[in-house]
Amino acid sequence: MKSLRLRYFAYVLAVVLILSMAAPGLAQDDQNVLIMARAADTTGLDVHTQTAFASFRLLELIYEPLVNLDADLNLVPSLAESWEFSEDGLQLTFHLRQGVTFHDGSDFTSEDVKASLERILDEATGAATRANLLSIASIDTPDDFTVVLNLSQPDAPLAAALSSTNTAIMSSEIIASGDPTTQAIGTGPFMLENWTPEEQTILTANPNWWGEGPFIDGIEIRIIPDEASILAALRAGEIDFALLNDPLVATLLIDDPDITLNRAPSIAYHVFQLNAAREPLDRLEVRQAISCAIDRQEVLDTAALGEGEVTGPLTIPIYKLPLDEYFCYTRDV
Repeated sequence: MKSLRLRYFAYVLAVVLILSMAAPGLAQDDQNVLIMARAADTTGLDVHTQTAFASFRLLELIYEPLVNLDADLNLVPSLAESWEFSEDGLQLTFHLRQGVTFHDGSDFTSEDVKASLERILDEATGAATRANLLSIASIDTPDDFTVVLNLSQPDAPLAAALSSTNTAIMSSEIIASGDPTTQAIGTGPFMLENWTPEEQTILTANPNWWGEGPFIDGIEIRIIPDEASILAALRAGEIDFALLNDPLVATLLIDDPDITLNRAPSIAYHVFQLNAAREPLDRLEVRQAISCAIDRQEVLDTAALGEGEVTGPLTIPIYKLPLDEYFCYTRDV
């Protein structure tokens, strides 16, 4: 089924108060704790089922996938140090990082990868990215640090699909005997100490993290639903850092000498998708006419003050293709 999709990448707007980081009442005087605020809280702790961007911002600090994306959206190592497809494209083999532990002290091995991917593929889980992994027919673990995905057919985007936070690796012990919806035990740079929904989340640094850092002792995330109130808290010195969704609110900070406003690209996107199974949208000519009538850049400039980028399909690396390669991506009426 084909459909018309209007997409643009969003930009994350982060504001930082130029002050030393501290959290009175939360940590000792010699600790460095970042106090941040945002308008939306995570909607749950199960990294395989969450779809809200606010959930990703928290869970990606706690959990890690096999591979990651760099600033240019190239695949780079994470829990897997290397990977390769077989010549016939029917096997994808990952070689895992050794010496990694979960936050509860248990070792990270190939069994955790197998259990996590099988949980995602289990329909009963309701995993957000299950559809992207359906080419996986079976999973072998020839040793503690090797995982072989046997595929039903060649699937070139599969490695990129495994970079999603929704495919992060859980402990096989937690999957078997615990409840991933009420606790978050990953391998990432920060450990969940406490989550009070719609109020506050406390994270502490993982002293055994395999990567470089973290360079602070913890993070306190405060939920302040109104972004104007977040700005007031910044100016009052009550918080150090904030993530803003409304670019109009962010413009109020441009001339403030005590606050730094940062813009960073995000894989967040907005889509206008038509139901091609219903009349008259089932006619290709109608969908093409609608596509030609839309000024995508004007939509972006009006809805998000230009904070984003018009792009094609989000599949990596197709999204990088010039827009003139797509039918009528520039308004033509």
